[in-house]
Amino acid sequence: MVLEFANQKFPEYETLEPFADRVAKRLGTIETETGRAATPAEIANVKREEASRQRTSVVGYNLVFSPVKSVSIIFGLHPDERVRTAVKAAHDAAVAAVIDMLEQHAAFTRSGSAGSRRSRRTA
Repeated sequence: MVLEFANQKFPEYETLEPFADRVAKRLGTIETETGRAATPAEIANVKREEASRQRTSVVGYNLVFSPVKSVSIIFGLHPDERVRTAVKAAHDAAVAAVIDMLEQHAAFTRSGSAGSRRSRRTA
């Protein structure tokens, strides 16, 4: 199933069974299909594959906006206050533009069963 929000389409994620249940089910399939117990290599492979399917929530990201060293040096050492003010204004404008872009294109919250509801969150 595909969800649509603000003319953007996003996949709806299936709810995964617990890790141990998924591993046991797959190992049972190996035993049923081959008529033998899974080998240690097969067990390790199944566990690795199922572990990679795990999804974890990301509570948030910490963003740091630092200009390149040459800009920092100009800001810190230039004797003319007007230059320092212009450098700071340019940096502030760049940060504001990035935050605006993130709010428009990346700052979403998914909620509900399997993340079926998606909403924008802004401060």
